[in-house]
Amino acid sequence: MRKLPHPLIIQYTRFSDNHLRQIYCFCSAVAFLRGLMYNYFKRSRHSDRLKHGRITRTGFAVYTEENTMYDLHTHSRCSDGSESPEHVAELAKAAGIELLALTDHDCVRGVPAALSRAAQLGLRMLPGVEAEADYADKLHILGIGQDIDAPCFQKLLAEQTALREERNRLLEIKLRKMGMDVSDYLIRSESTTRANYAAALTAAGHAENTADAFRRILNSDALADIKQKHPSPQAVIDAVTGAGGAAILAHPMLMKKCDPHELVRDLADKGIWGIEAFYGAATEGETRLFSSLSREFGLFATCGSDFHGKSRPNAPIGSGWRSCAQLEAALSELCRRFFRT
Repeated sequence: MRKLPHPLIIQYTRFSDNHLRQIYCFCSAVAFLRGLMYNYFKRSRHSDRLKHGRITRTGFAVYTEENTMYDLHTHSRCSDGSESPEHVAELAKAAGIELLALTDHDCVRGVPAALSRAAQLGLRMLPGVEAEADYADKLHILGIGQDIDAPCFQKLLAEQTALREERNRLLEIKLRKMGMDVSDYLIRSESTTRANYAAALTAAGHAENTADAFRRILNSDALADIKQKHPSPQAVIDAVTGAGGAAILAHPMLMKKCDPHELVRDLADKGIWGIEAFYGAATEGETRLFSSLSREFGLFATCGSDFHGKSRPNAPIGSGWRSCAQLEAALSELCRRFFRT
């Protein structure tokens, strides 16, 4: 067989087409193998760095033994989430969460099942709730770790449930008068929220999607807006703390009608324990603002994703977490207070 000349002298030698094809195929194969090896080792190094928490793709820290992820703001289908309480615990465990709170709206029906499943998974979990309070803007307070059977807490839930049911009754009357009867599409839960009605309006063809339903029909000053009454912030905070829990201001960056400094000052005076400064949908500027305000007023800064499952796919469990001293301090206090560690 005729020996091929060195590629460096290819321009000085005349070859047959067959020889040129052999050289081309050989060089292509070398380049292909080189690319495979480069990508393999690049992915290996990247995966190892991710595993040890040195970099992230999303901007949020990943789990390490020294860096415990937690999420204090999640919802199940007991209110307006899409997943069962047990599945929320399973998803949290799969995501590397070490401490979880289930915070359905004005409802704790899913807490026992979630706690039971969390115990099976080796996941630390706290009972929680999200309650709305009467304020200049929509003010939500998370109750974390309280005794859900305490009389003061049960009284708060009963009041919230009665107010919500009255709001829902008036809303359904108004929708029927507008020719938007959703009774055949409405999926009720123990704590039926406006999100349930938004989904029903979408299913009935009265809105393009849930965002459209809120914008045109359900939001404040929209077509079917019903002003719901709520207890005062002081009443919610007192009920949570009276039951041994920690009261946390939820997603303060969504309260656009309030001055942030005055909002935090007011709630600090009322006995709020912490601020959800690290929120999955918050901007970096909003996070810096409320983490700074938490330090200024001596409050704990916490994190939460506001997980709802399929109804809010852009808020996965753990999306509020990042590695920082403030979140570690809140975690240490929660563990000391509720787990004696």
